[in-house]
Amino acid sequence: MEERNDPRVLRSQKWIKEAFLKLLSEKHLDDITVQDIMNEAQMNRATFYRHFHDKEMLLEVISDELLENWRKRMESCDPHYDFVSAKLPHPRFVTLLEFIHQEKKVFSTLLYKQNLPAFRLKFDHFIKKSTHTTLSIAFAYNHTVKFSRDITQTFIASSITGTILWWIEENFPWTSYELAAYVTEMIDYGIFD
Repeated sequence: MEERNDPRVLRSQKWIKEAFLKLLSEKHLDDITVQDIMNEAQMNRATFYRHFHDKEMLLEVISDELLENWRKRMESCDPHYDFVSAKLPHPRFVTLLEFIHQEKKVFSTLLYKQNLPAFRLKFDHFIKKSTHTTLSIAFAYNHTVKFSRDITQTFIASSITGTILWWIEENFPWTSYELAAYVTEMIDYGIFD
């Protein structure tokens, strides 16, 4: 459809998404109506239905676009960087955290204020897949792990997910690079002195 590239259509969708995210940061999803969204966007209700079936579709579009932009950002990183030998966090991990920080309002809203199980599953899957990709880079350089690759991957992905959720909840007390360096050091060298 040519309509998708029409600047007016894109602008309307942008305003609707922004209005919805603003409302999601203020009240629960169940308490938000399409009319509330359109009042916030200062547009008529019919415009909403030209673009979205319902608020659940709008939420899915927002979360899918967020994750797709995150994936693209991650893919822009050097896939051949030997972070284990360099003893530095992999640029993919730093980029992952930088994207979360850049989109902190959206992540905070979807993961904490709304606590949306469907988004949380997508988030967890994204972190696990990213961890797998990063560990595959290490394995390509013949770095080995003491335990099963699957257990190691699951453990690291769960640790990273928990740390990111803490980081968001605490309102980002460390920079993306500081957190990446700290987590990398814990994974590589353990938690004890």
